[in-house]
This record gives sequence, C-alpha cells and structure tokens, in this order.
Amino acid sequence: MIYLTHKLDEVLKEQGSSVCVNAFNPGFMVSTGFSEGHADKARALAVKTTMPDRYGELESSSDALTEAAVSDKYDGVSGKYFDRGFGIKDSSELSYNKENAEELWVKSIGFCGLKS
Repeated sequence: MIYLTHKLDEVLKEQGSSVCVNAFNPGFMVSTGFSEGHADKARALAVKTTMPDRYGELESSSDALTEAAVSDKYDGVSGKYFDRGFGIKDSSELSYNKENAEELWVKSIGFCGLKS
C-alpha cells in the first residue's frame, strides 16, 4: 500500500494533477470483526498490552482518518503515511525503495494506462 501511495503520488504530480493520495494505518482493530478468526480476545489483549503502538480502536482510528481526509491542516498533503492518532509518520526505510515501488506499479497498475 505504501509503495503504491508513493508511486501514485509521483505519477499524479508528473501529470500535473492536484489529486492527493496518502496511506493510512488504522492499527490492529479487533472491534471491527475484520480480523475474525485471526484475532481472538487473548491475542488482542496481548497486542494491546505488549505493542500498544500497533493497536487501534475503531472510534479513534476513524476520527484520525476523517481528520487526514478533510482537515485544512492536511490540505495539499500527498504521498504521506498516516498512522492513526499519530499523524504523518515516516514509514519503514524499505517502503521508500523506488525500484520495488516501480516493480509493484508495473505488475499491478501499469497495465491500466497510467504511465510511470
């Protein structure tokens, strides 16, 4: 997701577009039911206790996503990684690898006619 965010941002800017594209991490969210079968209550508690920076709550994560999407403070911000209530963060060093991003782009989106 982050590779595609960086690459799409680059392509849109090259084409003169004012469209903004960003990646958003809601966190490990047990309460949504999306992880059902993969996250029992014990595992959720373990994540919440041992890795609180990885855990997300539906309400706070959705509030953070809404802020990222509509707040004037992020007007024109593009190609960034938002981490729930923590705002814009640097993603991993590997996520900035342009060769990997280009390869993923070509294999997944390049066929749609968007030039890289």
